[in-house]
Amino acid sequence: MPAKKKTTARKATAKKTTARKTTTTRKATAKRTSARKTTAARKTTARTATSKKKTTARKATARKSVARRTVRKTAAKRGDTITIDSIAVGSPRREGEVLKIVKGEVSVSYWVRWADGHETFITPTEGSVHITSR
Repeated sequence: MPAKKKTTARKATAKKTTARKTTTTRKATAKRTSARKTTAARKTTARTATSKKKTTARKATARKSVARRTVRKTAAKRGDTITIDSIAVGSPRREGEVLKIVKGEVSVSYWVRWADGHETFITPTEGSVHITSR
């Protein structure tokens, strides 16, 4: 009978050491996963911050280009002659005098007195107007 007691004692000791190993491995694994989670969280935070910076830079560039376009369009001065080609084939051009220039955020508009005496407010598109200085 003493042989059986030794084997059961060995088995009990082996069970205890296995239980100890599993709890320590669980703790180590938990530490590793929490470290991975915090690293991943840091990376995503860094990614979102970087993407926000890029979009802000893109918006600023877009604003600058709009401002540049506006500056290019303001070629007319008060008293200049403005000519608009007709839309329909065979119709004559319209000619008038620029009375007032109104600068908007995106475009430039003109108050024009046409050759027939009418006055209108126009916002021409690029390429549709010819301006000649007096």
